[in-house]
Amino acid sequence: MIAAWLHDIASITDYSLYELHHIHGAEMAYLILKEYGYDDKKISLVQKCIRNHRGSVSLEELCVADAISNFVSVPSLLYLAYVQKCMGIEEGKTFVKDKLTRSF
Repeated sequence: MIAAWLHDIASITDYSLYELHHIHGAEMAYLILKEYGYDDKKISLVQKCIRNHRGSVSLEELCVADAISNFVSVPSLLYLAYVQKCMGIEEGKTFVKDKLTRSF
């Protein structure tokens, strides 16, 4: 669940990091989780899920990082479609629906 919440943090905080957000996000997660006292083993697992979510190496990484987070962050997907990508109504609706379908 922690990886699901943090996996896109780099692209959310700085959209210019989008292409490598999985790498930057893992680094950011380390700093955040260390500050909150998480142990290194837990941090390492979270970082692994974040780093691998773009290619979804394992079932856990796919489910935790993308599938779970997309279903709890529909407003963020709408913001991405309509504000950041400047899509029209139908194009944005299709973008969000397709993203959720792929994740499911």
